[in-house]
Amino acid sequence: MTLYKQEELFSTISGGADKRVFLDWNMPLLDAAVEYLVGDWEGGLLDLSSLLVVVPTRTAGRRLREALASHVAQKNA
Repeated sequence: MTLYKQEELFSTISGGADKRVFLDWNMPLLDAAVEYLVGDWEGGLLDLSSLLVVVPTRTAGRRLREALASHVAQKNA
């Protein structure tokens, strides 16, 4: 098992190029997050493996995953 300091972990994951994103306040946060994460995706496999998304709770993470899955299912239908 390898242990990292927090700053080492984030620089390892992101290559040192952290990006902070501010989402539109004119729509629900979950919808804005899905819209941003999906971006220009046209269908097929949605690969988000290069992203680290930090949410405040386990429930927030579950809701985000559910919203992403629902969006992908609608697009691929």
